[in-house]
Amino acid sequence: MFQSVPILFALMQKKTKMAYNLIIENLKSLAPTLKPTSIITDFESALRDSLVDNFPEAISHGCWFHHNQALWKKVVKLGFLQLANTNDIALKIIRMLMSLPLLPARYMQLGFEELHQYSREENINLETLFSYYETFWLNRMGSQFVSVHNCPRRTNNNVESFHNKLRLKCCSPHPNLWVFIEKLCHMSREYHIMIGQINIGERPTRSLSIKYLANSKRIRDSTVEYDLELITIRDFLHRVSYSMESYMNCQRHWIANVENEIGEKVVNQNHKFEKIKKYLM
Repeated sequence: MFQSVPILFALMQKKTKMAYNLIIENLKSLAPTLKPTSIITDFESALRDSLVDNFPEAISHGCWFHHNQALWKKVVKLGFLQLANTNDIALKIIRMLMSLPLLPARYMQLGFEELHQYSREENINLETLFSYYETFWLNRMGSQFVSVHNCPRRTNNNVESFHNKLRLKCCSPHPNLWVFIEKLCHMSREYHIMIGQINIGERPTRSLSIKYLANSKRIRDSTVEYDLELITIRDFLHRVSYSMESYMNCQRHWIANVENEIGEKVVNQNHKFEKIKKYLM
């Protein structure tokens, strides 16, 4: 079972590669034996490039949750929300598109083409969405970075959970510096206690949800069958796409709630994020 413990905090004014390099250089001077084997980031190029340059031996890949979040925003922006809400096949194709990173990197392009063909067979017009996906995710980001096939962790949602926990402790999105440092110190002490619990064999966090475990099993079993060539690429995407069902439903229902109760938008968004991100880790 993986446990996440933050070891470095940095207050930054800029998110440039040079700024990230300075932070990582300081980290390496404090921990010269640090040799990460895996790096998971969102799709911010400066951070990704800095980490890859400084730790070239580590395997680097993107965060599946951020991939899906960005893709869903594009679905809404391109005006496909109504189609997704009224056409089950269109919704399934979008879920399958979100599932492409579960394929090995070398097969993502093939999976994309298979899915594009499937949409044409069903007369589902998602051409602008497919064009965006190919241009940005396959060509610009690159399937080698986007793919999370057989990765022990598929997301960096543990980092997002930490950010949300810190936000709740501060009771404000923009606390003053002294309050921020005080709350950060409190959280640091909590993580020191967690390390102590881990060292004596205790479970410091609650058990994973049944739904998360079921999704992970579905992805794992489908991956084994696909790697053994027991199922086709379309069958694989269809099976694992059901892991996206809770995510998609929460996204669609949240937008509907915002339209009805626009005043509760921020509260609902935070609640929605905490509810759905755990299914994708």
